[in-house]
Amino acid sequence: MPLGRPVAHQARVYDAALGGKGNFAADRAVAAEAQAAFPDGGEAVHVNRALLGRAVRYMAAQGVTQFIDLGSGLPAACTPPGRP
Repeated sequence: MPLGRPVAHQARVYDAALGGKGNFAADRAVAAEAQAAFPDGGEAVHVNRALLGRAVRYMAAQGVTQFIDLGSGLPAACTPPGRP
């Protein structure tokens, strides 16, 4: 793969859908295609992140002090509370 012409990656597409900055043109193009195919998809991405945040806050309030993030390895535009 030539430098500067990356293929889309699901984590960066997700970041693009969230309005993040850690993505490339290929990722934004796929995010736009997904948005066109599923008009409510953009809202669903934000609702999903909000649910994750609420779940983490709830578990922390219950005394859970350690969390394992089994994501795709790239930080999203908005991270769960307490995560850099």
